[in-house]
Amino acid sequence: MRKFTRRRRQMRVNLGFFLSKVLRLLNRPALRNCDIASTAKVGTGSNCISVKMGRYSYMGKNNSVCNAEIGAFCSIASYCAIGGGEHAIHFVSTSPVFNKGRNILKKNFALLEPQQSGKTTIGNDVWVGEQAFIKAGITIGDGAVIGAHAVVTHDIPPYAIVAGAPAKIIRFRFSQEEIEKLLKLQWWNWSEEKLKDKGSKFSDVGTFLKGEL
Repeated sequence: MRKFTRRRRQMRVNLGFFLSKVLRLLNRPALRNCDIASTAKVGTGSNCISVKMGRYSYMGKNNSVCNAEIGAFCSIASYCAIGGGEHAIHFVSTSPVFNKGRNILKKNFALLEPQQSGKTTIGNDVWVGEQAFIKAGITIGDGAVIGAHAVVTHDIPPYAIVAGAPAKIIRFRFSQEEIEKLLKLQWWNWSEEKLKDKGSKFSDVGTFLKGEL
């Protein structure tokens, strides 16, 4: 009886281990034609197609990112949609079944040229809040902050804080003079040794810039 009980316990442990591995595999990010820096992280369930992401950037879970270049030290929350395909609204129909190439419906009634979406560019040190939408072809400047649930349909200047649908500039993180100095300095390109040496000054932009320029 004890031997049978031990066997049942071992079977439960093995089953639990197996199920945990299956869940991890199912939740792994899907990366296709991507160039992700070795120090960058992509959260579980995220789907990335033709995405380049710089060092020490990360994105949370269940993001959809297509044809985008993301700089260094970016923080992208979960459930965001960045870039992606577009549909030709000047065609009679927006359905992909009238375009050439493969589509999810596996049917082609015509071979029209599909609408081409532009590359989305996100600068360095950008923070994108949860469930934000960034339209294909948009450029987000260095240091910008995109509020949660924002709908970004136009380019965002460096260090701007935007929110809303459509997204509008709320304010800038720093003064124009400080922004110009930060853009000139490009600290995100510094070596790890220099970042470690200067990191304690990052809490105050005035002190930081005074010591560098």
